[in-house]
Amino acid sequence: MEAQAFLARVSAALGGASAPWTPPDTRAAPSAPRRRVELLHLHAEFAAHLAKVGGTAELVPASNAAARAMELLGAGPRVHVGLELLPECVRAVVARGAAIGPDSDPLGWRAACAEAEWGVTDAVQLVAETGSTLLCANARRPRAASLLPRRHMVVAPLSRLVADLDEALTHLADAPSQWLLVTGPSRTSDIENDLTIGVHGPGVMHVLVVDEDEA
Repeated sequence: MEAQAFLARVSAALGGASAPWTPPDTRAAPSAPRRRVELLHLHAEFAAHLAKVGGTAELVPASNAAARAMELLGAGPRVHVGLELLPECVRAVVARGAAIGPDSDPLGWRAACAEAEWGVTDAVQLVAETGSTLLCANARRPRAASLLPRRHMVVAPLSRLVADLDEALTHLADAPSQWLLVTGPSRTSDIENDLTIGVHGPGVMHVLVVDEDEA
């Protein structure tokens, strides 16, 4: 039975109105774009919280983003999400050399991720309150790119910064079901309570925040 018809019958049996019940729209209205000064403040908060858990973040102007990405990535093998998801200013650098993207042979994709020095992804949101990066996995954004390589680089525009997780989730009404909230490098204390970095995922996490207004 359709949900609305079922609830209408229950309401009528209890003496209430028999009109179909309509669930309320709880999605928040889109917020106005933040001013740049607010975004810069959120970036400072994001970087500070990420540093507490062993990750790093830096703000770079769009005009210098490609050079900085090249410096960090070096010449080692790397994998990446769909290039159209990354800021345009870094796409050519990310795809250079031994880079492999999600359009590669699916049978070799996971092996390439496991051998990669860097996995390069975008971010749906950067959460200032916790220093977390919110990813939404799909065909163009495979989870393996952020989980299997030795190092994880996130490249996202400054406009993706939000204050807290509640705000981040308001942007995900139509997002895929596979969400990943990443806060710093992989770590575990499962073995005799000794902290070990990079066991279940990348041992290094670096977030390159691109300031497109300072190109």
